[in-house]
Amino acid sequence: MKRTQLVISFVAAAVSLLLASTGFAHQFWVNAHQVNMPPHGHAMISLSFGHKPPLDEYLANERGFMELKSYELYNPDNTAVPIVYKKQEKVEPQSLPGAAGAKIMESQLFDRMLTFSPDMKKGTWQVAAEQEWDIATGYLDENNKFQYAKKGFNEIKGAKEILFSMAAKFSGKAFFTVGDKWTQPKPVGHLLEIVPTSDLSNLKAGDTITFQLLYKGKPMKKFYHGDIPVWPHFSAYSSNFGGETEGFHLAGYFNNGDGRLRIPEAGQWILYSDIYLPIDKKEDPELYGKAKYRFISGSMSFHVK
Repeated sequence: MKRTQLVISFVAAAVSLLLASTGFAHQFWVNAHQVNMPPHGHAMISLSFGHKPPLDEYLANERGFMELKSYELYNPDNTAVPIVYKKQEKVEPQSLPGAAGAKIMESQLFDRMLTFSPDMKKGTWQVAAEQEWDIATGYLDENNKFQYAKKGFNEIKGAKEILFSMAAKFSGKAFFTVGDKWTQPKPVGHLLEIVPTSDLSNLKAGDTITFQLLYKGKPMKKFYHGDIPVWPHFSAYSSNFGGETEGFHLAGYFNNGDGRLRIPEAGQWILYSDIYLPIDKKEDPELYGKAKYRFISGSMSFHVK
């Protein structure tokens, strides 16, 4: 095998490992299921990632964990209320006696039940979560053997060649309404954020939704890979449509930061966008010298009847 082919093979294997270990190949989303039961109703909220809503995998497993930067509830005035949670760690699955080798694992979904009160402000509430930067590096050691480490390339000792070094950040949002009144949600300040610009509270199959993509709080019209302009895209799948390992989904492009999508089927939908950019010293001082690229993903979830 030629050296170029060898390096490409290592990179492909490395990226696959990276994606599997920290959720890069997965999507991250927030669940918010509204229950309008007397006397005031409630919402069940949780976090998950993977390929199939509502719940696919924990945010922690034997390969690592996703550390949260924020987990918050926003009222219709966009005032944030932190949701208290315990910091998670790597979790090892345990053998389950009598289950023919099957294993069981206990972790957390960051699940909460929010009971509504008559004093809650009427309108759209948001549940939002964002990940801390997660850095990983793949490299060849002095013996030309591939190695993978959850650290920046500046911390790697004895590397013959750095194959890749990537920093990733995921975020997600979901919505519920109090008083059966949808109000326009405001941005919550995620690095990459999708903001709905149409009513998501009573969607039916065949309806069209509109939304906007923000990067650092501003509409993302396009970005560049070197001198090549790239228009940001979006993808969507649901509990009944696409997702899973085959990766089937609906997709489209943002037009000057604005997107629209006709929903073909009922279910819980995940709509997301992601960008892959080189790390810039001026723009990313906290990452410069640690990783070479940034992978940033933002999602929103909603229900269709």
